[in-house]
Amino acid sequence: MWLKVAVPLICATFCNQLQGRHKVKMVCIDMNSAYRRLVREWFPNARIVADRFHVIRLVNQHFSELCKAIDEKQLAYGRGGMMRLLLTLRDRLTDSQKERLRTYFADRPDIESLYEFLHETADLLRVRAQNIDSCRKYVAELLDKIDQLRKTPFAPLRTLGKTLHNWREEVARMFRFTRNNGITEGVSSKNEVDPAACIWLSVTSKTTACVYAFCAAEMAGELIRNLSGKLPAEGACPRLWCRAK
Repeated sequence: MWLKVAVPLICATFCNQLQGRHKVKMVCIDMNSAYRRLVREWFPNARIVADRFHVIRLVNQHFSELCKAIDEKQLAYGRGGMMRLLLTLRDRLTDSQKERLRTYFADRPDIESLYEFLHETADLLRVRAQNIDSCRKYVAELLDKIDQLRKTPFAPLRTLGKTLHNWREEVARMFRFTRNNGITEGVSSKNEVDPAACIWLSVTSKTTACVYAFCAAEMAGELIRNLSGKLPAEGACPRLWCRAK
């Protein structure tokens, strides 16, 4: 019970002392509702961008779940590596792997239809660094994909469609921005912290442009220094890493 009181209090204490949080312009996070609530409350001027890697991984997970349910004999339990081939980027397939897929699809055209939809969606989610006009086109495509997912008779894809619909703004911003939370993945790996507890902030001030990465699980232990002061050296703090851009 004490955790329900202590964790929010620790988070509030940390964020209250985080100087420059109103200057944070963009935050990249996994699709976690708790993270989103935290950012909206404590970084009110920041735009939230979904992390591309985790969005595409979520798409792959739901696709795999459905395909294994449809063709348990060939795809469940990792038999023959066919599921891995279905998830491999098409431009990375060897000729022999492409032939294996063609042979498989000849017997399972239903899986082929799902395969095409999966890769169309994943390719769309990999688009980045677009101008505003281009973003409008890609956002329209994204909303159409989400609408199709929400109307499908397949439960795993409907669940995916519901999640993407709830995060459609954050996902759509991926078309404009190139950032991801890979920085905190490295921090969490280095310090043996759960990567799911990490977010990173892009902070801009008059004197310093930098990236701050910190772990939510370790908020009580460290306070980020004043943005106008001297940046700590990389690796100087075991739970906080920052670098000049």
